[in-house]
Amino acid sequence: MNKGIKTLTDNWTKWKETLDTTSQDSMDYIDTIQAMESALKDLVGVLEGVEIPNNFFTDAEKGAERISLMGEAASGSAEAVNRLGIELAKATFEGISSNDILNDVALDDGSMFNTSAFETWKDTILNGISTMEDAIISGQDLVGQSLTDILGTDA
Repeated sequence: MNKGIKTLTDNWTKWKETLDTTSQDSMDYIDTIQAMESALKDLVGVLEGVEIPNNFFTDAEKGAERISLMGEAASGSAEAVNRLGIELAKATFEGISSNDILNDVALDDGSMFNTSAFETWKDTILNGISTMEDAIISGQDLVGQSLTDILGTDA
């Protein structure tokens, strides 16, 4: 987390200027988005191997809000860090489908993959993320806590 905060505070002014003055298809813009994604991973503690959704900062509906949260986090807002973690968790889990799992997992015993159980698991995770979001909105500081910590479960 400290590395992410340092990277963000050291680079935010330059990144914001690049985002404001270049087109989304320019290499400077793309490089800036990639640097922001790397800082975000460190900032919210993304596990090794987990990828940030491709359009996290460029999404037409949520991208501008997420960029704004990065600016707030660069200014020292713990709430912004929490909200970025929530936004990232939602975007990541909303994008997972049972087909992604089926393509990555071969069941050794030949049994069928239970898509209903998968969707229940996914809903449980998304509900837990919403619980975390509600806690943040109510002013609870969740920096450093995991979804399992918040829910008291092995979700």
